[in-house]
Amino acid sequence: MIDTLNQTRCLRVAFCFSGFSSRLLVLLTSLLLMLIPATAFAGGGPENVLVVVNDESDSSRLIANHYISLRGIPDRNVVYLKDIPFKEATTFAIFESKILRPVLRAIEDRKLVGSIDYIVYSADFPTTIRIPELLDVFIARAKVRGQKVQKKLYNPQASISSLTYLAGQCLHNKADVLDLRVNQYYRIPTALMLKGPFIGTAQKEFERAVAAFAKEPSDPLFESAITSLSAMAKNNPGQTAVLYWLSKFAAKQGDETAATRWMTRAIAMGWSNQTGTLADPDFSQVNDTVFRGIVNRMTNDGRTEIASRGFRQLYQWAPNGMLNQTAGQGERYFLSTVLAVTRNDGNSEAEAVRQIQRSVAADFTNPKGTFFFASTKDVRTRTRKAKFQQAINELQAMGHQAEIIKTKMPKNRPSVLGFTAGTPSFDWSECGSSIVPGAICENLTSFGGRLGNVGNQTALNEFLRYGAAGSSGTVTEPYTITQKFPSPMIHVHYARGCSLAEAFYQSLYGPFQTLIVGDALCQPFAKPPVVEVDGIAPMETISHVKRLSFNKENSPVRVAGMELYIDGRLRKRDPSLKPLEFDTRPLTDGYHEIRIVFVAANQIQTNSRSIIPIIVNNNDQSCTLTTGRPACGVDDSITLTFAATGATSIRICQHEKVIATVENSGGVVDIEAKELGRGPTTLRAIATINGKEVSSKPLHIKVNGPLLETRPRTSKKRAKKQPSA
Repeated sequence: MIDTLNQTRCLRVAFCFSGFSSRLLVLLTSLLLMLIPATAFAGGGPENVLVVVNDESDSSRLIANHYISLRGIPDRNVVYLKDIPFKEATTFAIFESKILRPVLRAIEDRKLVGSIDYIVYSADFPTTIRIPELLDVFIARAKVRGQKVQKKLYNPQASISSLTYLAGQCLHNKADVLDLRVNQYYRIPTALMLKGPFIGTAQKEFERAVAAFAKEPSDPLFESAITSLSAMAKNNPGQTAVLYWLSKFAAKQGDETAATRWMTRAIAMGWSNQTGTLADPDFSQVNDTVFRGIVNRMTNDGRTEIASRGFRQLYQWAPNGMLNQTAGQGERYFLSTVLAVTRNDGNSEAEAVRQIQRSVAADFTNPKGTFFFASTKDVRTRTRKAKFQQAINELQAMGHQAEIIKTKMPKNRPSVLGFTAGTPSFDWSECGSSIVPGAICENLTSFGGRLGNVGNQTALNEFLRYGAAGSSGTVTEPYTITQKFPSPMIHVHYARGCSLAEAFYQSLYGPFQTLIVGDALCQPFAKPPVVEVDGIAPMETISHVKRLSFNKENSPVRVAGMELYIDGRLRKRDPSLKPLEFDTRPLTDGYHEIRIVFVAANQIQTNSRSIIPIIVNNNDQSCTLTTGRPACGVDDSITLTFAATGATSIRICQHEKVIATVENSGGVVDIEAKELGRGPTTLRAIATINGKEVSSKPLHIKVNGPLLETRPRTSKKRAKKQPSA
């Protein structure tokens, strides 16, 4: 028996079921699974992350090795790139040709399309991308539309994380990345969500239909509007605005059954504004028991802004932040962060590794402390002040402590759970406060995302050095434009259980200049399901068909379904937990890794997983890889011995990177430890036998070497006292 309690990393679905009767639960769960597309099991775990490594950087390999090991990233999800500029800034042409396109090509070549939601960069990638050619096009397009662009507000520099998030726009409508409302995953006000679900002709058709609501139910235009909206709902079953309006139309007709059906679907797809629904006069005459039950028990997370939602790259985010399926009626993105910046005024290698270790350990801990919002006379705090109280109200409604402070840093506070600041410079070591592991702390200032010498501005890495899991800053002068900085609601999304990357991108409307650094997967507040897997044991040798069963009786949250990954590839999605007949015969002999991901039926779609390594033996074929030195120094050589009877060739791989190849059935090879990078890593031998690939068990290697405890270069004005380990 295997349970997921100690193997959890998170995923997501669109509704919180706590407090509902069993009848309503059955109705809502079945509707949810019927309506959402197959892609709706959202991301949030190591299977959904692509780690990109600069293979010519010792620091990049070091940080990647630790992250891959701690997070359990599949081999298939690690990409090594070469010929990357060792500079903080580069051109858009170089970024596109040497980084973005090779990364997207790897996703396609490795058959990871549909499962990769996150692209995270290890150290030593350019963090600033110069985009003057995109700005010229952006200005020209605005001129055609009769709009005037203040050029200085669009300094033509973007961050690597934002351009990766906007990869689709980068490769197609390139200049769109500068739009300050380009991010349709951003959580907009709820009132706006009901008004603009489409673009172009579809939006005009939607507006005509909604306008007909003012007519009497007997009016042909009223009936025609229902027909039109019903067709929209069929084509876009995740578009909450359409579902809500259909419920209103049915209520006005006096058709309580239809009003209940459409409202149930709207709630299942993310409608969570209980206050607004109860106050809507169009529903005052609906007395259906089920209707009143679902409205009285629905969450109120979306009473001001549309509620937090789990992310999937295959989701097509509509202009109103909901999901559309019609082609051209939404945008797709990749969540993206940089794990660490170790060049120039960045963090030291030791600080970066400790940051990752803290972030991974923070998952699912539900930490206690206080969220702080700095409100001073500085314009940098006034820019976002309007949403401070809204965020505080939401956090307090969840049972968290949150407050506004009148100083630029919290003073002598032992547990800083999150922080929204606005000051040009600060020294965290002087404030006497402690950051809780997993916290998001970020600061609005001009050059927080510049890790080179920019005078007396404090960069984002100061928060990471002292315990934060993630932070952000702009890579050029942004001016005090709110869309370029995380909304204070970032802490609300995070506290609801979203991952760090999800929280950031749901709170950034125009992210193009914002660099996000930290562990994209960190989820301190998430609540994963716990499911026991029976019928198979780790490293069991199996053949033919194995029957696996699942026990969810002890899960603290309801389970909406499962995903099956084999060797990092998504093979199956199933909305049930019926026993699985696992047929090994299509697999080659040798080592394989099974991952069974369980998706929770909660509002954020948290997931957990069982990771089960197995040995398949249907044809008596095998491959071995051994060494006498599983731990060695960075300057040492490692002697590897490998064998596979009947093999015509064998290659030795670190993740998907080939480090040695021989054209026979066995032998010995020496490799340089420094080429693997410092830290923990794994190697496999993959033999070709009768045209099929047979893998050895992973060989775990630890390459020891000193980690830099000080930053590589520190300007005098940014000199800081180094924190103790």
